[in-house]
Order: sequence, then structure tokens, then C-alpha cells
Amino acid sequence: MKRTKGGVHLPLRSLRQNRVALLLYLLLTFFGTELVFLFEWERTLVLGIPPCVADVLCQLLTTYFFKTIAGLATAYLVLCMTKYDFTVPFILRQRDKRSMWLRQCGRIAGICLFTAVFVLAVVCLQGRLAGEAWINWGEYGSRYFATNEALRPGLPFARVAAAVGLGVFLMLYFLCLLWLLCRWLTDRHLAGWLVILVWVTVDGDLGVPVFIGKLDFSLYEWAPSAAPEWRLLPILAGCLALLAAGYAFAKRKDFLRVQQK
Repeated sequence: MKRTKGGVHLPLRSLRQNRVALLLYLLLTFFGTELVFLFEWERTLVLGIPPCVADVLCQLLTTYFFKTIAGLATAYLVLCMTKYDFTVPFILRQRDKRSMWLRQCGRIAGICLFTAVFVLAVVCLQGRLAGEAWINWGEYGSRYFATNEALRPGLPFARVAAAVGLGVFLMLYFLCLLWLLCRWLTDRHLAGWLVILVWVTVDGDLGVPVFIGKLDFSLYEWAPSAAPEWRLLPILAGCLALLAAGYAFAKRKDFLRVQQK
């Protein structure tokens, strides 16, 4: 294990391992985002409608494939960033396990924020390379008009991108907090992976929307005068609940007893 001069525990044993983990995470996230982009772009062109970048962004959080791949890829990077936090030498240096939990949650927030920005960058760059507009919802030939039979001129692209970006961030943060809490509760990695798959499937795809399923920013939700940003509130509450649950449990966690088994 490597440590900085101040004794701060580094997430991975070597720079090489860090690069491999980061590369795999980026490739998986790019792959998931790119497939959604290509599918939505081609589907719009087949209909004879000029696509725009905002159209694709709005479909990201309604796609089961993207939510699953992005969630698992980000949780994998979280695993790499926290795997040595649960070793005896590191635990012995921790005066307060609740602070350890909060630091891990802070690192996860940074990873999820980076992922959300990365996803937005991939979609925006690909759309601009294709030579299409950022947003064309004020035009009669747009996919927005075909969906809502109305126009919404003047809606800033930045507002759509910000809503979707925050949605991606909160979705990933929620899933990674679930994974981390399962890691603390069970002292195993597998439980967290299973929970992510089950939660995304049931909440996000099988019509039982609680948190992830509420993150619907499809074109219907952007009907004239609508403000779909309220859909961020349920999953924000879910993230806060997971943070509080982990903080409460961390005080009673006995890592050394588990290590001695």
C-alpha cells in the first residue's frame, strides 16, 4: 500500500492498477452512452425528423441499458477506490468510523460528478460532430413537435443538459451509496452488485418507480410550461436517507471482529 506524506491512504496499490481501473470504467461508460446515442439518433433519422442533442439527452435516463452499464461501471471504480479502506492497518488508524463513512461518500460524489460530466460531454461532442443543433424544440419538423404536438421555443439547451446531468449524477450516487452500504453491512462485494441490478430493474424498468424510475426527462415531460426538474427530488431524498443510514450504522460497525473470523 502507498501513502502520501500526510499519511492519507491512496485508493489503489499502484499507478498501473489505477490506470487499468480508470480505463475500464471510462470504456464501459463511453460504450453505454454511445450505444444510446447511436440508437436514438438513428431512430429519429428513420422517422425523417432532424435530431438534436437535447433529444438524445432526454432519453438517457429512460434507457435500462445505460442505467445498468453506467451504474455497474461507476460502482466498480468505487470498489477500486475503497477496497483498501477495509484493511486492518487502515481501520486501526481511524478514530471515528463515521468520518470514514463520510469521506468515502465524498469520494463517491466526486466520481459520480465526473461520470455525469463525462456522459454529457460524450453526447454533446458526438451531436456537434454530426452537425446537428443543440435544441430544435421550437421547430415544426422536430421530434419534440412530433411527440407533444406543440412547440417550446426559447427553452435553453443548458436547462435540459443541467437537469439530465443532475439526474445522471444522483442516479449514480444513489446506486453507489447502495453498493457501499451493502459493503459495510455484509462485508462482501457481491451483495452490492446484486442490489444494483435488482434495484435498476425493479425501480427503473419494471414500472415500480420509487427513485430511479422517477428520473424521467423524456420529451413528454418537457411539454410546454412543464418543469420536470421536480423529478430530481425523490432520488435526492433517497441519497440523503442512505447517507444517514450509513452514518448511523458506522458508529456500531466492528471491522476488527469481522477480520478475525
